[in-house]
Amino acid sequence: MLLCSAIGDRDGLQAVPDGLGGVLLTWFDHRPSTAPYEIYAARILPDGSLARGWAANGTVVSDITGPGNEFDPAIASDGAGGAYVVWRREDYTGDPNFVQHLTATGGVAPGWPPFGIRLSQTSSQFDPRAIEDGQGGAIVVWHEGSISRQGIYAQRYTPSGPTPVLLSLVTAEVKADVVDLHWYAAARAGLRATVYRRTQHTNWLSLAGVSATGTGHLRYEDRTVSPGERYAYRLGYLEAGVQQFGAETWVVVPALALALEGFRPNPAAGSPVVAFTLPDASPARLELFDVAGRQVLAREVGSLAAGRQQVSLADAGISPGLYVIRLSRVGRTLSARGVVTR
Repeated sequence: MLLCSAIGDRDGLQAVPDGLGGVLLTWFDHRPSTAPYEIYAARILPDGSLARGWAANGTVVSDITGPGNEFDPAIASDGAGGAYVVWRREDYTGDPNFVQHLTATGGVAPGWPPFGIRLSQTSSQFDPRAIEDGQGGAIVVWHEGSISRQGIYAQRYTPSGPTPVLLSLVTAEVKADVVDLHWYAAARAGLRATVYRRTQHTNWLSLAGVSATGTGHLRYEDRTVSPGERYAYRLGYLEAGVQQFGAETWVVVPALALALEGFRPNPAAGSPVVAFTLPDASPARLELFDVAGRQVLAREVGSLAAGRQQVSLADAGISPGLYVIRLSRVGRTLSARGVVTR
């Protein structure tokens, strides 16, 4: 039978017996070619047909959203037609590994989050492997290569899923001006927690309170970060009147870089707005030239705050036409083209 006819590339195929005479398979691909790589799985019955409940062309193993690619899957049977799938993800948190438990009918096993469980909170995890434990669970092994933790690690996962009070980091999307954090508390809808942050040189600081949604998700955006700084985050919560803390997660906020986006939107209808990014408050100059090379506008913009800026040219009387936008700072010049329409 043809297992997968979807458009895109497939790689990393792994197969194991399903414990009931069939076969479990996993692989990664991207559909279409511009989409992120994702992990897929399938179960084939002894007669060669696709098991009921499993999606044609493969079941997506995790529903993690946001930028990132998933690679290197491995699979183990739970002995009853279901599967434990492990994989490596590349995203803003580094190279985290995840495990997911799928039932014999292709659904996420009860008690397991839809995106899987992160194996460890460190940022550098590689080569995940899984083998059934003979009791419906799986032993997962992986390699860690972070500065704080190096070596080979193992963990046993059971059919019942994660401990209900366990807080797991799902994603940490990091930009120069914001860290977007997403946790999951299994079976803890409505959990109230406090977000804490520290650096290598400061103690833990309470940032804000957050509450889990009805499905156990907690989110927080930290917009008080400094470009180039390294931060650790954790959640604190009360359990039976006792203060508990989740695992800490370190992220590095990228340094700001000089950038020129140009007109937003482009073409601009009427008065244009120019978008650009400044790394600091050093002198910077914004200029506009027409197609004949004549300077139409010049403004000093270095006094604006570091970060992404948008400057309206509504008071400059810009006529419709094609323009070259130029941003200069400390001996470096960036250019972009823009169009102004009536």
